[in-house]
Amino acid sequence: MSKEIYAGLFLTLATVVAMLFFKSLGRNTKQGKAVSGIFAFVSSAMIGYVVYLATDNFYLMRLGLIYTYVSIIWLLSFLNVFVLFYTDKEVKNRRFAFLISIVLVMDTILFPAHYLVNIRDAFIEHEVNGEIYLKCVQSYALYIHFIACVLLLTVATVHLYFYSFKVARVYRGKYLTIAVWLTLFVVCDIVSRILNSSVDYAMFAYPVLACFIYFYLYRYRSVGVQSAARSVFVEEMKTPMLLFNHLGELLLVNKRARELFQIENDTCEEEFLRKNPYLELNHALNRQEFETTINSDNLVYYFRVTYNCLKDKKNRKIGSMYLYEDVTESKKALLLAEFNADHDALTGTYTRKYLYKVKEEYKKDGHYPLYCAVYSVNDLSGINEVYGIDVGDKALSRLAWLLQQYSGTPDLVIRTSGNELLLIMTNASDKKAQDVFKRIDKRIAGYEVDDVQVSARSSSFIVDNIDDFEKEYRAAKKRPERLREGKGRMFRVL
Repeated sequence: MSKEIYAGLFLTLATVVAMLFFKSLGRNTKQGKAVSGIFAFVSSAMIGYVVYLATDNFYLMRLGLIYTYVSIIWLLSFLNVFVLFYTDKEVKNRRFAFLISIVLVMDTILFPAHYLVNIRDAFIEHEVNGEIYLKCVQSYALYIHFIACVLLLTVATVHLYFYSFKVARVYRGKYLTIAVWLTLFVVCDIVSRILNSSVDYAMFAYPVLACFIYFYLYRYRSVGVQSAARSVFVEEMKTPMLLFNHLGELLLVNKRARELFQIENDTCEEEFLRKNPYLELNHALNRQEFETTINSDNLVYYFRVTYNCLKDKKNRKIGSMYLYEDVTESKKALLLAEFNADHDALTGTYTRKYLYKVKEEYKKDGHYPLYCAVYSVNDLSGINEVYGIDVGDKALSRLAWLLQQYSGTPDLVIRTSGNELLLIMTNASDKKAQDVFKRIDKRIAGYEVDDVQVSARSSSFIVDNIDDFEKEYRAAKKRPERLREGKGRMFRVL
């Protein structure tokens, strides 16, 4: 084939890789950024080689060849970065990393500088079928370049082989596949060098390798029975479910979880945990449970979350699974039961049982003084006998409503017995408390319930220590301020 045909083939491959490069730019993970770097320099190497093949200008041919060599070493460096993150490893030996960086920078400067200084004599020209090809004159710069390339490629390949036998078996084929592909690439490159061909056929392997990595990472999906099973058992589950692999990549998320969390397919576990801070994982435990509330579609859901760290028989991590059990109905029933236990069904005020809880809380952390008042409807038993129990209940409920209207949010209104209500002002000054008591007394001096005139009595007291509450409370009940009837209306006598 002629040089123009080879140039066309390399340009086509460069176009494909460039297209995947732009698609990969949206991947914000460490692996995604490394793959983007691979694509960028594969495209760059292809373009340099196209310039070398497509022109008859010796200077452009030389520049294209130099540019191609430099792009290759950067390509291999990003391949190493990809392998490190693909195997969930960081560069621990900083000296080694620094040495590799120095070799990379030196080669990037030394190789172009050496072959550009005497560009006319730095390349060997030879003719094949009437077309001129170039080869670099052997020099220390060329040797350094080849050693650096071999080193980077060897490190990546060996690291994949070693890691493939350390990871759980379910992931072994994933790493071995790429390691074998790199090995085949090395073999092809060696054969090409031995044959001493005019065209560097190993260049074809770079874009194929880049495309393979892209589709193996982002486009490979299991099919057949697995897909059908997922559709039946996972996708339609009402229980939200998320599954991540050992690197924190999202493997599976069902429809309910997508609706609940608005989650994307490329979300990583670290990002998911950051957005859901209630999941405070203890990595020493393989199973943990949490409770949380989530707002979705203007509704509040209560969930019991189960986290499972999945491991193989040799205790190596395979992945992480999150199951969200919807306990909204049972939680609401529990909250309602707790509310009913602490609240009186007739008046909606707190019960005497709740008063005991409040007293215990004030023993631990109380703010004094407490301004309190006892209220009761006058002659409630007589109202029940003459007008009926319904009217008596309404009279008591009306009194409770008045206390709630004039008291503040932190204050407590408690039904302590059948005819008695207790107001506790928990955060008030003496002046504010007396003003509230006076306004309430003015209202309860006379009010109507179903055209029946009703009045109530009250007695206030102050508590400086919760241990004295019962004593002060009993004393206040013995000195109520009476209300009596006069001149057709109910009024208060001081």
